[in-house]
Amino acid sequence: MKGFAWVNRVAFILNLLYLVCLFLRYYPLSLPETIVSTLVIGGWLLSFIFNILLIGWFFVLKLQKAYHPQSVSLFRTNVLIFLFQILYFFS
Repeated sequence: MKGFAWVNRVAFILNLLYLVCLFLRYYPLSLPETIVSTLVIGGWLLSFIFNILLIGWFFVLKLQKAYHPQSVSLFRTNVLIFLFQILYFFS
């Protein structure tokens, strides 16, 4: 369960980067290239990958009946942002 909680927290941080990327897409700011590249890699790429990993791990734990909720609101927030990512990427 410690691994799941860690992935949950990392996915949340990456989802925040995704929201910053989305904000900067519509309201551009002049930022250094290193910050922009970190935001793009973390926000656009890694957040999607970590959300898939998180939701897959959740289903595996549910099937094994080994899921003991620790931070349900954080997981729900990650799932909500993941659904928004899917709608945004594929529309």
